Amino acid sequence: MRLTLSFLLWLWLPTSAWGHAFDLGFIQLEGSGGRYSAVFTLNRELVETLLEKKNVSEVTLQSESEGLMKRTLFQGSLTSQDQPCEWGAVVGSWDGASGKFQFPILCPSEGQTLRWTFPWLGMEAIPSSFQILLRMKQMDAEQVHLVTRENPLAELSPTGGVGLWHFIWMGVEHIGMAPSEWLSDEGKLQLPDGIDHILFLLALVLGGGTLWQLVMMATGFTIGHSITLILASLEWVSLPSRFVESVIALSIAYVAAETFFRKEPRHRWRVAVLFGLVHGLGFATAITDLQLSGWLLVKALFGYNL
Repeated sequence: MRLTLSFLLWLWLPTSAWGHAFDLGFIQLEGSGGRYSAVFTLNRELVETLLEKKNVSEVTLQSESEGLMKRTLFQGSLTSQDQPCEWGAVVGSWDGASGKFQFPILCPSEGQTLRWTFPWLGMEAIPSSFQILLRMKQMDAEQVHLVTRENPLAELSPTGGVGLWHFIWMGVEHIGMAPSEWLSDEGKLQLPDGIDHILFLLALVLGGGTLWQLVMMATGFTIGHSITLILASLEWVSLPSRFVESVIALSIAYVAAETFFRKEPRHRWRVAVLFGLVHGLGFATAITDLQLSGWLLVKALFGYNL
């Protein structure tokens, strides 16, 4: 039975071990005195999906930016003391694999709580797992908020911000352990984005062994990915994502194949540590994209890794 499952896992690998979908958008809001500059970053694939066009050029993106923001971001209300803020002209450009949309915001009340709604996250073209990370810098204060389809409201107050639980839940979703990751928008069963990490640990466990050996494997994997998660998040280590995702796929194939040829799992904890280092680089993409610093980075690293 163990060999049958491993063989099926091995055959299934080429169609299963893909990279993580980019399901996170970013808004950087900075300013004071009721005047802010905003930068909205979206994955190229999602931009082209919303524009219903392929291979969008820089010129086309610039001409379409205003209309795109009116159909999405500007649909929501942004208010200060229940008074609406005003959006400025949008400048769009490509930045590698992302589209960046810059625009000014003018609010009537200074130093008050901003309420920003995101009803457009319910659009059919937006994946249900899509989240927006909103970072606001005002004077020396910085805060972070996560906005989702289920929670489409951000309240930006001087003392507000995302809590530890949000970073913990980001980690849960990244490894495919959130129930919603297994269901599509239509309620059908689907594979989560974190299936590669699940497959790797499943292939390790299928190799058998005593309870102590299984604990050693899990511990080795945890130590490995914790080291590189921290190093990559601090930008001390950086490798191309194509290389990282390819080695993650290779790690699944290796441990699945090893089940056939090595019956003794005693040394597999070393394999778990080695490939855990690579999986940690995959884990770190969500944290490095946040571009956090100081206490926020410490809180994110602790919660996400936990």
